[in-house]
Amino acid sequence: MILSPLNNTSNEKFKLKVAAYPGRIYYGKIDPNKIDEISLDFYNLYKAQRLPDIEDSAVKYTKRLLKNRFDYYGVSFTDYIDKQEDINEIYYLLFATTFNIPRVLGYILHYCYLDRVSKKRSITKHAIAIASQKYYEDKLSAYFRLNRYALEPYDRKLDRYNQQILLKEIVNQAKDIRKKIITGKLGGSLLKDLSNPPTSHFTIFPELESVLSALELNTLISKYHEMRDKDGKDISVFALYYGLCVKEKLEWGYPKRQRYDKDYFKQRIFSFNTTLHEFLKRTQIIKCTDCGAVFSIDEKDKIEFFDWLCRECKVGKCQVVKLDKDFTHELSHLKEHELLEPIEIEILQTLYSEDKAMRSKEISALLDVTYQLVGKRTDKLQEKGLVDKQYQNHVRVITITDKAKSIYFGDD
Repeated sequence: MILSPLNNTSNEKFKLKVAAYPGRIYYGKIDPNKIDEISLDFYNLYKAQRLPDIEDSAVKYTKRLLKNRFDYYGVSFTDYIDKQEDINEIYYLLFATTFNIPRVLGYILHYCYLDRVSKKRSITKHAIAIASQKYYEDKLSAYFRLNRYALEPYDRKLDRYNQQILLKEIVNQAKDIRKKIITGKLGGSLLKDLSNPPTSHFTIFPELESVLSALELNTLISKYHEMRDKDGKDISVFALYYGLCVKEKLEWGYPKRQRYDKDYFKQRIFSFNTTLHEFLKRTQIIKCTDCGAVFSIDEKDKIEFFDWLCRECKVGKCQVVKLDKDFTHELSHLKEHELLEPIEIEILQTLYSEDKAMRSKEISALLDVTYQLVGKRTDKLQEKGLVDKQYQNHVRVITITDKAKSIYFGDD
């Protein structure tokens, strides 16, 4: 109502510069084709093929931002840093904990001041990590304690209760992956010899980004990179907030070795497509048929007491629906992702019907294929989280996972 008349009557004499949250832009009567959009997210701002190149540009911005702010007051940022610390690692850590959001950077430095500088102590990497955890606990996690939807994207398909559950499932899967890498259940040249493997990042298909939009808007997770997986399909890399990882004892980042910047996230174990799919399939919400407002299923008794009248619009009626119905378009691409080759389906079918742990030779005998083939295919299925491989009495056996049973043999 304010910008549209100014824009449409100015005849290009005035240039308006407006900041907005992604996903919350409403153009009204303004022609969006005549608007120049500049994304301030670092992965778009410094887009490049190699992730280290993107990070290098982002860290340089962190350094410039700090220098300019401290120069204004006639002091040097490095004077407050512990001399035993690598200053370049400090800059990288400040980028990782803030993604160059000045407001967040201010909070992190404020916590460091209270914890270190005010006590005549220098800032260390550990102090920055603790500051990020405090920021998560004091500011970010408070999002789930709020009762209204003021900070939500316009198209709010996930209520806060379910967003919190989804975030916990993502964290739990990251913990499970970490445990399996450490114990050797998940192997491969890129995963071996990692005593503390980073599992803070995960990948999804771009079509599923809307499922995470509210969590991303509130910085609980952030988009980190765009690339292609082992099958040549486009994927988006997301990262859990650094302070959340500190709290949950998850190593943040990725191993800084040759090829790791590209290939580490390509490992199938970091694909969370099915995790999101399964979450949406089993989650119920209450939704108004008129205004589309979404409520948590735990409010069912309250809403039912008022004859299912929507408390938002006071006109529409609410009903219980499965969450995946709201994401039909987004989930349609996953069916292709879940397709397996015939031999892989046969392996899963054998494990499911036999309902026991089996050796590769046992499976190969039933399918009339070599045990080497079964071994290679079950390695792939293990990366997808469809089978488990472990040793029993010094013999490696294979079992089908609940995830595989739900996807390929459950009711849909």
